[in-house]
Amino acid sequence: METLCPDLTRIVTRQMMARRMSVKEGVRRLVESVPSARYDEIVAYSRTLAIRPGLLELLDFLDARGARFVLVSGGLKIMVTTVLGPLVNRFAGLFALDLDTRGKNLKIQTLMEGETELLAKRRVMERFAYEQSVAIGDGYTDREMALFADVAFARDGLARFLEKMGRSYIPWEDFHTVTSHLERLWEKE
Repeated sequence: METLCPDLTRIVTRQMMARRMSVKEGVRRLVESVPSARYDEIVAYSRTLAIRPGLLELLDFLDARGARFVLVSGGLKIMVTTVLGPLVNRFAGLFALDLDTRGKNLKIQTLMEGETELLAKRRVMERFAYEQSVAIGDGYTDREMALFADVAFARDGLARFLEKMGRSYIPWEDFHTVTSHLERLWEKE
């Protein structure tokens, strides 16, 4: 958004940080201010992004144990799938924000919108059966999911939020960290 609409991004970000605008409202306002003609720029930008190290090894680890990985992102689905490339087929489910590009401007489409979230991650989690839920996140849109999960991996803003809430979490840098912690955690069970 900083590239596509820098002035509006600064304004909306300040309003969200000051809590005069929710993240749900802010993200919708930003994304839907972008002309649909710029969609290809979003895809091109996505091709420059790298996957955080260790994802393939984490997926292999989970597959070997019969554990499902459902990717739930507050980001744009086209960006997520572009970055993941062929790895996208390794997930038991993928939930992110879809875009309608048919109008003058982009329009966010989501079937799982919540009261405060464009994608209600906790509602997505509730759709699946599991023995233990694990959340891996770093930002504002991961808060509800991390509070709801049995085990939370957090970094950056999410870690600071969970500390304020008194919620325990496991710090992580990359997916190698997640894999090694899950190996130790699940060996005990």
